[in-house]
Amino acid sequence: MTLGPGDVVAGRYELIRMLGGGDAGRLYVAFDRHLSREVALRFVEAGDRTAAAALLDEGRRMASVQSELPQAVAMLDAGEMDGGGAYTATELVDGTPLEEVARRRAPLPPGEAKRYAIQLLEASLAVQRHEQGRADTVVASALATADGQLRVVRFAQAPPGPGGTDPAVGAVAGTLRALLAGGPIPPALRE
Repeated sequence: MTLGPGDVVAGRYELIRMLGGGDAGRLYVAFDRHLSREVALRFVEAGDRTAAAALLDEGRRMASVQSELPQAVAMLDAGEMDGGGAYTATELVDGTPLEEVARRRAPLPPGEAKRYAIQLLEASLAVQRHEQGRADTVVASALATADGQLRVVRFAQAPPGPGGTDPAVGAVAGTLRALLAGGPIPPALRE
């Protein structure tokens, strides 16, 4: 069964509208009946146990890093769905994916692009410090808010760059290049 608007996940989250989807599951705006507010709900339906386990692991990691990474969205809930699959619920952030900022507005003024690059690098390094044995962890998805701040919504594992370059530095360099000159954001920062 494919879930869509009007369906309820975990007896709590009523799906309102889809925001996106990909390998990490589908992302919806949902109404949380327990908290009486809208949240961002990412879920993987039954059938892909590997993706469901990865989503739950990412949720645990996001929750655990919040003390070191204030830019991370607040993890509100995570769990398994009836019949298989998994979900995570986070605060709903009003922002634009960084990839879309680059696609719509590049080239950005150098000062603005530099601010985004610094925030992205700081976030990736905070995640790496927190996950001591996983130096390949980078910010996978970030939203730019109206006040110019980045909010981290996902992590990803990235291979080392050429010559063993730190993956966080490589991802930020590619993002800065895209913000200044246009072109695609590195794959690690795509939804």
